[in-house]
Amino acid sequence: VNGATFSNYLNSKYFTDHLATLKPDLIILSLGTNEAAARTFNADSLWATLDSLTSVFQRKGIEAGILFTTPPAIYKGYRKNRRTHYKPSENAALVRETILSYASRRGYASWDWYTIMGGKQSMAKWKAKHMTDRRYIHFSPKGYSIQGVLLNEAFQRLIMDFREKQ
Repeated sequence: VNGATFSNYLNSKYFTDHLATLKPDLIILSLGTNEAAARTFNADSLWATLDSLTSVFQRKGIEAGILFTTPPAIYKGYRKNRRTHYKPSENAALVRETILSYASRRGYASWDWYTIMGGKQSMAKWKAKHMTDRRYIHFSPKGYSIQGVLLNEAFQRLIMDFREKQ
């Protein structure tokens, strides 16, 4: 859902009921970009929202594994001399840290998209290769395709590592 945040899913009337009906093996929570794009960010508030959301899953009997992904290293626009300029969003790094810390402390899996794509300055490099939108927030179809390939490769490595350990 474009523009959604973790709290939107937490407050959705039917989301968890419908999710429970599906009986998923894995839930990938790939959110955080819109939290990072907000003017202000509160780590404690995000932590509480993540806790509430995962608690609702448990109360609804959803026994799926949960994988959190971090948001990309988005940029923030600002006006100067009647033009819009862009710089790395400090909130993106804070959202990333909160999600990774939450996942680690609660025993959930995580995939650090922020770091995998290259870190704080990386969105400009992706934009130079025409893989983002003009606002340095969303990816082009090619950019999203690469993200999917990289996530798939991470799953494949995990499966191979698991098989080698058996």
